[in-house]
Amino acid sequence: MHVSGGNQLSTFSYSTGSVYIFENPVAQRVKVGMTDIGVNGVIDRLKDVNDMWAERKVSCQICSGRLMNVGGFVPQHVKSGRPCIGGGNLPIEKSTALAALRLQQIMDRLNDLHGAERASATRMAHNLTRRIEKYRDHVRPEGNWQFNVAFRTERVAEVESLTHKRLAEYRDWRAPFGEVFCCTALEAVEAVEVILNELGLSGSAKRRTRLLEY
Repeated sequence: MHVSGGNQLSTFSYSTGSVYIFENPVAQRVKVGMTDIGVNGVIDRLKDVNDMWAERKVSCQICSGRLMNVGGFVPQHVKSGRPCIGGGNLPIEKSTALAALRLQQIMDRLNDLHGAERASATRMAHNLTRRIEKYRDHVRPEGNWQFNVAFRTERVAEVESLTHKRLAEYRDWRAPFGEVFCCTALEAVEAVEVILNELGLSGSAKRRTRLLEY
C-alpha cells in the first residue's frame, strides 16, 4: 500500500513532536498517536490511555465527555454551559439505557424542528445511535498498554495521519478510543518508517525505544 502526502502538505501543522506506538500484548492491539509536548506528553498520554482502557476514566452516555469514574458513575459535569443530564448516571461502558432514552426523545420531536435546530438534533441523534451500537455488547478490555517506540520528528501531525491511512485496514472500530489497530507493533513501526521515508524525514527523525532516552 502506497501513501503519499500529496496535496495534504498545506493542511498540517509543521510543528515538531513525537509519533508514538503503544502496544497491548494481551489484547493484541497497538495504538499510534502523536504529541508535540515531548516526553511528558508521551508519558501523560500512556497514563490517559490506560485510565480509559481500565475504565478508571469513563464516558458520559449523553455528551460523550471523558471523566474520572466516581463510584461507578459519571460525575456531575457541564456541557456547553449547562449541567449535562448524564451526570450521576452510569457511564456508557456500563449501560446505554439513558442514551437510548435521549435518542427516542430527540426522534419524537425531530419533525417539529426546522433549520439549524433540526440539523443539530439530527447530528446528536446520529452520534447517539453510533455510540449505542458501539457499546451495546461492551466488555471491559483486557490487558494494559505499554510504551513500544516513539519517533521524534518534524511535521508530526502529517506523519501520524498518513500512518493511520496506511494501517486503515487494521483499524479497531470497537475500541473505546481512537487510533487503535489490530496489528503487531512491528507492523506499526514499519508503517511509520515508510511514511517518514516518503516525506524525506528519515534522516532527521530520532527513534526512541525507552521513555528515559528523551
